[in-house]
Amino acid sequence: MLCISRPARTKTLPALLFLALSLFNLSTSQAQEPTLSERALIQLNAYRRAAGLESVKLDPVLSRGCLAHAEYLVKNSRHPSTEGLGAHDENPQLPGFSEEGRKAARAANISFGHPPLAAIDCWVNSLFHRIPILDPTLKSVGFGHSQGGRWRYITVLDVERGRDRSKTDKIVCFPAEGMTNVPLALQPGETPDPIPKDPDKRAGYPITITFPLGAKVSAAAATLVLDNQEVDAWLSTPEQPVDARFQRNTLGLIAKEPLLPGRTYTVNASAQVDGNEWKQSWTFTTASR
Repeated sequence: MLCISRPARTKTLPALLFLALSLFNLSTSQAQEPTLSERALIQLNAYRRAAGLESVKLDPVLSRGCLAHAEYLVKNSRHPSTEGLGAHDENPQLPGFSEEGRKAARAANISFGHPPLAAIDCWVNSLFHRIPILDPTLKSVGFGHSQGGRWRYITVLDVERGRDRSKTDKIVCFPAEGMTNVPLALQPGETPDPIPKDPDKRAGYPITITFPLGAKVSAAAATLVLDNQEVDAWLSTPEQPVDARFQRNTLGLIAKEPLLPGRTYTVNASAQVDGNEWKQSWTFTTASR
């Protein structure tokens, strides 16, 4: 999957992320400063904990592949084969090719044009790239970044090869119940396009409900409500996905306009999951600006 966009100017981090980074900095104040990869892992795990998921670890082997692919993309930033979803492969005829990098390319989220830490927010603020980051079976990730070339920043996060493939019955809703400081808008520029019918691509922060990968999901529905009024939104489901290659077993609900600041929204969702009725309602509160 691929995320190409300019760095967002809106507030994107939940308050708990600032707390996580502050606590880590305090714990390491007597020792060495955290590396960029360590800070990225803290940021990633803050989102996972907000979703009720376990933290993941940084895998050095996977990270070497991510670094190799990031450097490959910098070296070949103007080559047509790296455009769009072509960034998820490597050409043996181009400089910087490696099998290690190619494996990472095929298993990673990739961000172009964002500093590495902003890339984490970019992915979580999108539809397709959020899904593997909040996978309950994900146990470890690879992380690599490089600077230069056409896009200035390339960040690669392997979110596939560190999955344990175990069966889970957990349903992941995000933003989660009671979350505050939720961003207002969808991250622009995601490839594939999560709202292909939207003419101006200005939309609200995505709400996702990810069902277990092997579950049979039908009749999935969801609404977003503000002040007892339903918000007009784009809805995609496991039965009617925007892009079946990347949506997995996820319902996506995206308001057709950015969310309003400092307001509490309610999500009402339902589905048939393996023949059983599932319903859930919860609230979250948006950032003040």
